[in-house]
Amino acid sequence: MLRIEDLSEALEQGPDDLVIGTGYDGMMEVPSNLVGELRSRGISVDACRTREAVGAYNELVGKGRNVVAALHLTC
Repeated sequence: MLRIEDLSEALEQGPDDLVIGTGYDGMMEVPSNLVGELRSRGISVDACRTREAVGAYNELVGKGRNVVAALHLTC
């Protein structure tokens, strides 16, 4: 399960967007209260399987967005 502490380095970048890769099979849990906390900080959150997360990240970068990604690679 993802925790806010796991995102400390990513959040130091002051992103407008955070893309979370939940693993190959999408098994990593992203708690709704964590998403709510991030959104309350003004950060848009997109959590999906890591393969899709890479695509979402690249799309946002291509649009010139200030985006960071936190990618879980297994499960």
